[in-house]
Amino acid sequence: MDAGVAGLVGALGGAALGAGGAWGAAIIALKGARYQADTQAKSAHDQWLRQMRRESYARFTEAARAANHLEMIIWEALGDLSRVQQVAGGMGERQRDLTAAAADVELIAPKEAVN
Repeated sequence: MDAGVAGLVGALGGAALGAGGAWGAAIIALKGARYQADTQAKSAHDQWLRQMRRESYARFTEAARAANHLEMIIWEALGDLSRVQQVAGGMGERQRDLTAAAADVELIAPKEAVN
């Protein structure tokens, strides 16, 4: 085989191997970038979900405390019927707040925590 032909075959073979290596590196880089993007998206979603749960639990706890406080006032005021009627008027509002907060918790909480 002539030296020029051998050089040409060697150059073409080297170019083919180099292109294959570059292609493989590009695929690995793409998979790595996709993995990183997926991981970041999951992390951001998990953080958002934790924040939503935290806010939901705080609203529920506040509504439950307010309803409980009003119930204690009613029990203390049982001797004074006019006071009971006055305080009982606020109980409906507290009950609505508690029901709304409970629905919020049921929506955002893990299923194991709600059932």
